[in-house]
Amino acid sequence: MTANINDVWASRLEIGALRDGLEDEGPSPSHAINKRYSVSWVNELAWADNQFLITGFDYADDHTVTSYQYTADERNNTGIFAQNLTSFNTSELQLGARYDNNEAHGGKTTGQVSWGFQLARQLRLVASYGTAFRAPTFMNLYSVPSGDPDLNPETAKNAEIELRGQLNNESHWSINVYHNDIDDLIIYSEGKMRNVEKARIQGIEFATTTRIQDWDINASFSLLNPENRTLGTWLVRRSRQLFAVRTDKEFGRWSLGGTFRGQGSAWDSTDNKTKKISGFGTVDLRASFSIAEDLKTQLKVVNLLDKEYSTAEGYIDEPRGVFATLIWSPKL
Repeated sequence: MTANINDVWASRLEIGALRDGLEDEGPSPSHAINKRYSVSWVNELAWADNQFLITGFDYADDHTVTSYQYTADERNNTGIFAQNLTSFNTSELQLGARYDNNEAHGGKTTGQVSWGFQLARQLRLVASYGTAFRAPTFMNLYSVPSGDPDLNPETAKNAEIELRGQLNNESHWSINVYHNDIDDLIIYSEGKMRNVEKARIQGIEFATTTRIQDWDINASFSLLNPENRTLGTWLVRRSRQLFAVRTDKEFGRWSLGGTFRGQGSAWDSTDNKTKKISGFGTVDLRASFSIAEDLKTQLKVVNLLDKEYSTAEGYIDEPRGVFATLIWSPKL
């Protein structure tokens, strides 16, 4: 019997355009308009019973029109990538590689490998290692007065190990331990964009999902060690404790939910002696109603208790806000 080609190969083309702008009418008026045009072609191929391959390329072209004196106002990035998943009886091996040719920073190859093992008693162990590359944006490089045109791109090596399990069909848990070494980490500190020559982020995350009285509950708790290894201090604006709980329930055409998230204190100075940012917790509520199969409305209240908090010294984050949204999802 001959298999239908649609059962073994699928392809999609994605085209995008993004525009954002900044207008400052203060003592020194300025403006900036950033545009990005992108195209991506992705192919998925089941080339054997236990082999699944994803290949493709993407292209992005960035433009900026600004009152700032940028030394460049356009650049592009072309990337090609491949990722293959091999399934065995009790494990899965994933291998991936990507090559980027960045007009400003040249060529860079990154890759990743991941192996998941099925253990006894519904346990699963996943180990992975990968490398990463991130170029600075136009605003990072040239924004006045904070930009630095001599910024280097970030490069990173990331190792991770995760243990997953389940208590029953509706309750799952995971423990994730990770170690990231980053060269030339791009940060904003004390009024300037900077590179941290050597940085390390280590952490452990506990996560669980369950259902109680038809309420879906997702919770996570993370402990981090975000280190500026060049100075021997904590990385700026990086909390060492993160916590979140999300609950949702459906009532026919209605759904209700809420989220509590919190984080510990952090520093906004590289020497960790001044500009300490206090920890905080916020509560969000949401409700939605399905008007029709492809149309629903959503009401969301963020920062319900109007908590005054900050994730960057001198900048107050979002106060209490109410948002109404109409979502149309037509089936094509």
